[in-house]
Amino acid sequence: MKRTGVLAAIFAFTVFFIFSGCDNGPLKNPLDTGNGNGNANNGGTDISPPALVDGVLVADSTDPYLLIPKRGYNYEVPDNPDWGNHWGVKHITQVSDSFLKRPVFALVVHYDSDVKDTWMNSDERDKGPNDLLNSLQIDRQRNEIKTDANSPDWGKAAEGSNVVYRWKFKLPAGFVASAQFTHIHQLKAVDGDESQPIITVTVRKRTGSSQQEMQLIYNYSSDTGSNIYLIEKIPLDDFLDEWVTVEEKAVYSSANPAYEFTATRMRDGKELMHYIYNAAAWNESVPFRLIRPDNTFVRPKWGIYRQILRDNNGTMVEVTGPLRDETILFADFEIVPSAK
Repeated sequence: MKRTGVLAAIFAFTVFFIFSGCDNGPLKNPLDTGNGNGNANNGGTDISPPALVDGVLVADSTDPYLLIPKRGYNYEVPDNPDWGNHWGVKHITQVSDSFLKRPVFALVVHYDSDVKDTWMNSDERDKGPNDLLNSLQIDRQRNEIKTDANSPDWGKAAEGSNVVYRWKFKLPAGFVASAQFTHIHQLKAVDGDESQPIITVTVRKRTGSSQQEMQLIYNYSSDTGSNIYLIEKIPLDDFLDEWVTVEEKAVYSSANPAYEFTATRMRDGKELMHYIYNAAAWNESVPFRLIRPDNTFVRPKWGIYRQILRDNNGTMVEVTGPLRDETILFADFEIVPSAK
């Protein structure tokens, strides 16, 4: 073989090796349709990642179970041996995405395999929903990235905090929401009145209808369901198979709370959902607040938290769906606190 032929062969092999990936690289994204132009100059939003400073979590092709805590975040997955039942299967991975042109986080739940419930004991953890359909042992699934008590101060919003949260997400085409709830984001209190989240971004299938909605929900208290207020809702169609960027601004002040939520489709810059709390226009029977008097702090959560069974006169039955395995893509988590 001539010298030029040898060099060409070496070059071709090198290019193939680089672009075919390696064991630590992102997986091929089965949900990647290439939807969107990926170019802010054509009417879309900027696809570049945020600078890697405190409070920022960006996918980087490494093991997400090591990366997430390294960046000050945490996770809650069905393969967790403390409460999960689907061991040996990673429920948070990284995949390549052609729209953002880099790795992203993929969070998956498996309808028949992933179980989460605080009442479940160790002997019941390996049973799926079909095994315990007529008991009160299981009713929901959870796979989330979050901050918690072990996170740095920037991940814990106490009274007086002023925080901006940003992230990107993509729901797959054909996404099926639970008629009960599918939370993809929560602002969740810690200590005191903490059982119910304060703010949720919830995908819900309307009862008796095929229509699905993206809902923004405020929860004044954990005492009763009557304290839950639907503050914004829109049909889900514009969110499906699209990258969406979110900015959420929260002022955790008992005296002067403030809140704003904006979701924008990245492909064309279309604003899909916008809500801003207006104290003068708030006419509900309870006040608006983002931190309750006995809470130590509030932290964000992102992922899939859904109810798969419901109580029907003492018998657990499957939630209207039919539900299926679901994967949601997430990218570029940012928590930006400002001075109190």
